[in-house]
Amino acid sequence: MIGVSELPIPIIHAYARIYYEFEEHTLQKLLAEAFIRLNGLSFQLPYEEASCTLEVGVAEGRDFSYLSEEEAERLRKTLRGRRLPHLDFVIYANYRRGGRARSLWGDLQRVRIVFPESYTAEIQVFHLKGTRRLPLDELLTKIVEQVRLEADRLGLPPPQLSTLRGR
Repeated sequence: MIGVSELPIPIIHAYARIYYEFEEHTLQKLLAEAFIRLNGLSFQLPYEEASCTLEVGVAEGRDFSYLSEEEAERLRKTLRGRRLPHLDFVIYANYRRGGRARSLWGDLQRVRIVFPESYTAEIQVFHLKGTRRLPLDELLTKIVEQVRLEADRLGLPPPQLSTLRGR
């Protein structure tokens, strides 16, 4: 099923816990939209003279696929019909220096969102490989900011960040 990986996360390197005031199903839709909008996001790295572009993939069973518009629509359709036990994504952070056409290096992170309690979600990050130029706490902050923007866009109260751990 799209959005859910059968594979466990081996270790959690960083996590953020958020609280929200609406149905879990609604939060899952907000999270999906946040990851769809993060796909292709470019920004300047702090402390580096390099830019970072995020590329997002979505889980389906044991595999991950690039979150293209077609995959995004499949994910939306799945979330219209049901609540998922958790959501799984991968994020590739592609770094470039000086406008070069080729990437200098990159990081690959696996992200799982679980729902341990009512009105609570935990965004867990496992760093698969790479140089860790983008600190995981900054990646989590970008994810939470995007979820808050999606909530605001729909006129919902923004989820509140309660815990952020990891570097």
